[in-house]
Amino acid sequence: MLGSFFVFPQAPGARIRGLGLRAHGGAGRQSAACGGNGHCRRLSGVRMGYVRERSGHAGEQGFSLIEVLVVLSIMALVLTLVAPRVVGWLGSSQAKTAEMQVKNIAAAIDLFRLEVGRYPTEAEGLQALVAAPAGVAGWRGPYLNSKTLPMDPWGRPYQYRIPPRHGVAFDVISLGADGAPGGEGENADVHN
Repeated sequence: MLGSFFVFPQAPGARIRGLGLRAHGGAGRQSAACGGNGHCRRLSGVRMGYVRERSGHAGEQGFSLIEVLVVLSIMALVLTLVAPRVVGWLGSSQAKTAEMQVKNIAAAIDLFRLEVGRYPTEAEGLQALVAAPAGVAGWRGPYLNSKTLPMDPWGRPYQYRIPPRHGVAFDVISLGADGAPGGEGENADVHN
């Protein structure tokens, strides 16, 4: 872009100062300026001694308000159709994440039992998977990949019960989205 710069009134064929351009035409509202290579640019009027390069062609000013409103309304319509599905997928993914974490914790507890010869007590809890309990021989952990216990997808710690209430050797439980026992859908408990 040529930008705005000061030009003294020029006669046709005279050089425009600082640009190496020749002015063709008079001091009218539009004139053309050509460089030494023969390429010409349209310049809009010489007003108060300033010359500005024209941007674009006539009729290419941008989008009208109606065009913008139509596009925004189409986008809003698409979002109203897609948003409930995305929210449903997000909720189900949290429950699936909890199921996977419960399975990983249960596998770590089984590995603990194989090496130590017993399951962690309820007093030792899941912390026995990441730090050796006092007085336990044969502990070769940590049995989880992280140095801390994972939280459930809703930000609460997993619960560990021994003896179990669900007919397996132990219970690892997440109370779901509501944090209360029982529930349905996203609020349902997740256990091994």
